[in-house]
Amino acid sequence: MEINEVKEGVLCWIIFNENQISFDNTLKWMNDFRFFTPSKVKYRGKKKATVKFSEKNLHEGIKQTITYKDHYLLEIMDSNNSLKLHRGSRALLTLNLDIETFDKSANKIMDTVNKFFLGHEGFVGIVCSSKDNFIQNISDPAWMRLYGLPVNESALISDPMVTSRIIYDIENNPGHSHHLHGLWFGSCWAMWYGNQYFDFVSKAALLAFNNCSENIELSEDAIRIILHDNIWDYNLPQNRDKQWAFRKAASIDEVAERLKNTPYYSNNSNPSIEINTGSFDHGGVRQIIYYLDENGKNVSKAIAKRYRISELDKDGVTLWEKEVPVQ
Repeated sequence: MEINEVKEGVLCWIIFNENQISFDNTLKWMNDFRFFTPSKVKYRGKKKATVKFSEKNLHEGIKQTITYKDHYLLEIMDSNNSLKLHRGSRALLTLNLDIETFDKSANKIMDTVNKFFLGHEGFVGIVCSSKDNFIQNISDPAWMRLYGLPVNESALISDPMVTSRIIYDIENNPGHSHHLHGLWFGSCWAMWYGNQYFDFVSKAALLAFNNCSENIELSEDAIRIILHDNIWDYNLPQNRDKQWAFRKAASIDEVAERLKNTPYYSNNSNPSIEINTGSFDHGGVRQIIYYLDENGKNVSKAIAKRYRISELDKDGVTLWEKEVPVQ
């Protein structure tokens, strides 16, 4: 079998409030995140077109997309790099860069993401190796073999959606992703969190994480975490350990599991899940509170009939759990 190589590069994306989309804002983002010289503009909205890049064609593409009520896509690109604005269940800004382009502008790119979270309603954002992000989330064993990746037979499971199909359980990978409620839950090199993300993972729990190179509060509503110094050192054992440590400290996988088939309530004062850090009565260093209805489904705090409290140790092991009715 011929082995295909996964090309290395950088992935940056930001999920944000679609109410921030306007002609002026979109044009600003297309300028601010333009770290390459585009040759084409592509848009899919009221009309579809792929045309030679010019400021005039970019303006036309913005007009054709942002006034469209359904899902749309706006993209500028050259042969190796691209910048996309996509509206689906959320608004998503995605920047894909080759290594050379990223290395030339790395500090400016990081600052530009910072400014986005300070100036707009960013929910969550990441910067990481596009190659590693791809590898960490491949579940098809045939594709894994095609790319020369080892397939651990003990990690093969039946696909929950199609039980006759065998897949690789990506839960074994420290960089695997969950996409729920239009948001991302995972662990990678650089991560930004905005106010609305705190509905799911408490700001205190994120700020308390210290097994990283950097954890800074950009503002009252924004946090940036960088797990390790060099973006390209993702496969070092100590950095894989940091990915796992972050998942456990922020209860990423516990939150994702509870959010499956759960309605979303966008209100920090009325969460469906609360995560607290500290020293608790039964020896835990993290406390998770799930708000439930009479059938045990996760609901917002305001309408909950019961709540389940769990205490976890530093490794994410549940030490104590109790379910009680709301008084």
